[in-house]
Amino acid sequence: YTPTLTSISVCNYISMVKTAHIRHPCDRFISAFTYLTQAGNEGDKILTNKWIADQTIDEFASNYNTAGWNPNYEIRHFTPQVEFVFYTHDGINEDREHAHDKPDGTFGLDLIMCTEQWEEGLDRLGDALGKSLPSDLREKQDNHFEHQSCEELAPETREILERVYAMDYCVFDYSPLPSDKTTCVGSYTTPEMFSSKYKQCQAIHRPEVAKKKPEAVWPVSYLAKLKLASATDDDDSYGADDDELAAYLEDGIKINY
Repeated sequence: YTPTLTSISVCNYISMVKTAHIRHPCDRFISAFTYLTQAGNEGDKILTNKWIADQTIDEFASNYNTAGWNPNYEIRHFTPQVEFVFYTHDGINEDREHAHDKPDGTFGLDLIMCTEQWEEGLDRLGDALGKSLPSDLREKQDNHFEHQSCEELAPETREILERVYAMDYCVFDYSPLPSDKTTCVGSYTTPEMFSSKYKQCQAIHRPEVAKKKPEAVWPVSYLAKLKLASATDDDDSYGADDDELAAYLEDGIKINY
C-alpha cells in the first residue's frame, strides 16, 4: 500500500522519520500468493482472477519465464521491495511528488526494519524517534493463513524467484532461504550505504539500466506548481530556491516520460 501524501507539506515530510519493514522475498511471495488466493479484497480478487486463476504457486511462478509476462506492477503484493524504498523515475515511482531533486537509486528512508528481526527493528525505530514505542507494536502478528515454506517450493520455482527479485536479495542481503538467525541489513547499513549498494546491485542484476546515462527529470506536477507560482509573483520568482530547476523551466527543456 502506497498512500498519496497530499496533506503533508514537503518540509514536514523531510523532517519525519521514514521507515519500512522488509521481508525475505520468497516468504513474501508465498504469503502474497496465499492471501490473494484465499482472501483478498474485491480489487485483489479481480487481479487474482486475471493473473492467477486456478494455478498452483509453482505454475504461477513459472509464467515469469514467458517473455513480457509480469504482474508485479499491477499486483503490488508482488512488486519488488526496492521499488518502494528507493527513488526512481520509472516503475511505481514515475509520478513521485517528493524529493524531486534526488537522483535515481537514492535511498528514501531513514531506517529499514526486518520482519524476521521484529524486536530489534522496533528498538532502532524507538531510538530514532527518541521515545518508547507502544507495547502492542511489539506483538508480532501471526499469519492468518497457513502456507508452505520456501523449502517446500520446487527448486526451479526458487530459482525463478531469485531471478525476479534479484535486487531485493542483493540490496537487502537475503540468503536464498529464510532464516531468523540472520542480522537485519538495516542494523548495519546507513542510508548512504544503501544508495551505494543499490547501484552496485543494479550493475550486476540490471546492467542495461545501470549503463543508461542519468537524466534530471522533474515531476510534471511539480513543474506546473512552479509555473503557477512564477505567474503570480511580481519579482518573477519561481517560488523555489533551486536555481537548476528554474533554469530548466526558463530554457523550456522538454520533459520525457
